[in-house]
Amino acid sequence: MRAEKLPSSTNEELPSSRDSRSKNLPLLVPGVAAAALVAVVALGIFFGLHTEPPVATIQLTPVEKENYWGVAELHPQPSGNQQVELKLNNLDEPGPDSYYEAWFSSGEEYIGAGTFTVTDSGQTDVVLTAPPQARDYPTFLVTEQPATGDTAPSNKVVLKGEVQ
Repeated sequence: MRAEKLPSSTNEELPSSRDSRSKNLPLLVPGVAAAALVAVVALGIFFGLHTEPPVATIQLTPVEKENYWGVAELHPQPSGNQQVELKLNNLDEPGPDSYYEAWFSSGEEYIGAGTFTVTDSGQTDVVLTAPPQARDYPTFLVTEQPATGDTAPSNKVVLKGEVQ
């Protein structure tokens, strides 16, 4: 600790505590920001690495082209929804004015799990979310949908699998 020299005459003023605080303020703000950044990164890593194991793994087999294949993993979410992780291989880009859509089906009833597209053949990873009711639908489909606004599944089924 250093000793502060008191003013020798009455004309000199002691530095006020307000002056000391304002000098330390520029040092405090970056320190607080750095601590907040470290906390956000640490929480992101913790929650990013903490994933539930899949409750089901679905082997997806091709319906039209033999070189397509993939896997769908279903992960429970705290909200009750299911996270659907697709790992698809050799899936071609959808035709012009179309996209892919994932479905859970039971007979003639369908629940959409989301839409996606691919930009080239090879491995495509997709993460979608399905509502809790999808657990009661035993078949999983990937269809190529026309971009006409129709909300029903098309007859162009690309991949299909059964929930085990």
